Amino acid sequence: MTAEVGSPGGGGDETMSERNSVLGLLRGEGDRDHQVSSMELFFDLVYVFAITQLSHLLAERLDLRGALQTALLLLALWWAWVDTAWVTNWFDPDRRPVRVMLVATMVATLIMAVALPGAFGERGLVFAVAFVAMQIGRTAFAVIGTREHPGLHRNFQRILGWRAASGLLWLAGGLASGPPRTIFWIGAVAMDSLGPAFGFVTPGLGRSITRDWNISASIWPSAASSSSSSRSASQSWSSAGRLDSSISR
Repeated sequence: MTAEVGSPGGGGDETMSERNSVLGLLRGEGDRDHQVSSMELFFDLVYVFAITQLSHLLAERLDLRGALQTALLLLALWWAWVDTAWVTNWFDPDRRPVRVMLVATMVATLIMAVALPGAFGERGLVFAVAFVAMQIGRTAFAVIGTREHPGLHRNFQRILGWRAASGLLWLAGGLASGPPRTIFWIGAVAMDSLGPAFGFVTPGLGRSITRDWNISASIWPSAASSSSSSRSASQSWSSAGRLDSSISR
């Protein structure tokens, strides 16, 4: 937990109780409440693994078609990471329900990452199911967790609607094969990318505007440290892969 230990007289305990009763699963307002947690660092490493898997896909298809397929999946990974970053900007990873959500998201991401090299082959449906489960599950959690915060609640409801719509295209592509799969997935990535540009406009819920999203500035210095750690891990895994290849030869 990020709340300070209670001082003599129990003032700290009262502060924690008050924070939990008012904010529920959300982060507090202090700088300490918005520092990157070890759970978030580990989540970033899972995405490093996913990017490594994408490099395998490109290495196996060093042509224009392979480059376009890799770019398409990279965009999908990018929006999945961005959506999770949005959620963890508000939700406190030190709360147990949030940790469970993040662990479930990481498991889905790992399954998706393992399927990435064969996403345009026999593992297309596995990739699509894992990706959609991650996107829908995480956003549904955010909708439920913000019921006492009407502004955020409506925003995440809009996002859930857009992610559900694009999810249908991802699943349709997973069930299809050949060019139809590519067409469905291009449509899905386009929908995921256009949602923020149009404020996730949704019938009956309107659209989100910039001031609806309060971003903590204090989290970015810690996020930069997280990015540095992820790059270091990526370099270590790449070196290990080169060593393994050398041994194999």
